[in-house]
Amino acid sequence: MAPQLPRDRKADDAAQGLASPARFAGSPPFARPKRDHVRAALLASAAETFIDDGYERASLARIAARAGFTKGAIYSNFGSKPELFLAAWDEHVRQRQSAAIERLARDAAAAPSIDALLDSLSTRLASLIPSFEPWEALVAQVRMLACEDPEISRLYQRIYAERIEGILAAIRSHDLLAGLAEEKLQVFAVALLSLMNVLCLENAAQPEATCPERSAALFRYCLEGALR
Repeated sequence: MAPQLPRDRKADDAAQGLASPARFAGSPPFARPKRDHVRAALLASAAETFIDDGYERASLARIAARAGFTKGAIYSNFGSKPELFLAAWDEHVRQRQSAAIERLARDAAAAPSIDALLDSLSTRLASLIPSFEPWEALVAQVRMLACEDPEISRLYQRIYAERIEGILAAIRSHDLLAGLAEEKLQVFAVALLSLMNVLCLENAAQPEATCPERSAALFRYCLEGALR
């Protein structure tokens, strides 16, 4: 028999979305999970579900159930689907992409010339496409929905602005690029991010037609043009 909770405790857990059948099953005594553990489980589930189902089809009920809770747990921790997506992005993508940008900057720091810098940067960016692809596809979906939904539009604008600023910070720290006019730095950052998104989508749609060498060549050509 599943353990019984006091009536007020069970009602409180249900209100917070913690009282799914999965949480009451089994013989060990029920212990209410800590809030940070609930958030972590929901964020992990959200990341997996957004990747599997896409942003629009990913339901809050499925995300919650996958983590072992009810939908109320999402509302009590995040408030809405866009807020949950942003939190999942911050937890699972932003830090990883920031680390990738920092590594690119370190790898490029030894480049003796702009040409050598662009060669190194283009090759490394092309190698990152497979790992960036799933979330780049999701961001593309969010961008389309942002055209009609103000809340999603604010979500997309925040993600885009953070990514551009991260690229700009890396560019400004590089001796060969730091002296460029701000307008050129902005164009370079936008070109890099836009091309990464496009190439990730192409790789997802027709992987047999893409290859690292071709992607690196495209990065090289477009980024050189952005610096002119």
